[in-house]
Amino acid sequence: MQVFSQLARRLMHEEYRKSVMGSASSDSLMRFLTDELNTNRPQESG
Repeated sequence: MQVFSQLARRLMHEEYRKSVMGSASSDSLMRFLTDELNTNRPQESG
């Protein structure tokens, strides 16, 4: 559920929507989303 809420918040921003809509293929879209969600993920301690 956390992923969906992160995506919903980001999709409110026009530039983010443009990046998503501008993806050339499903592979590039998945790569973009994965990179975006992983870059802002808190680091696990341990």
